[in-house]
Amino acid sequence: MLAVAVLAPSAASADVMTWKLRSFSKNAIEVAFYSQNRRTEWPGGGKVYVNRTYDTVSYPLTCIKGEKICYGAWLKGNSSRYWGMGQGGKQKCTNCCYTCGGNTSTQIHNLNEH
Repeated sequence: MLAVAVLAPSAASADVMTWKLRSFSKNAIEVAFYSQNRRTEWPGGGKVYVNRTYDTVSYPLTCIKGEKICYGAWLKGNSSRYWGMGQGGKQKCTNCCYTCGGNTSTQIHNLNEH
């Protein structure tokens, strides 16, 4: 009897992208990351990362190779002052998106007050 192996299609290749953000705001900022290829955001579930330090903070995200991810950051309690795509990922931005792949790490994004 001949045995035939049936292979299931492989799942999309998971990868890790590490974002680096440094806030120069005297106030706490909130941060989220938004996939541009699927309805996914990090940390997800309506939650945000809160940064209250002037140090560089790393955010490792599990993503799908080839997926475009953008960051959004805003002053806690004041989403009209934002960086990147802002709260909800609704703003246009330049240099705030990267493509997941090869366990990448972004440059440090400085969130300066004007």
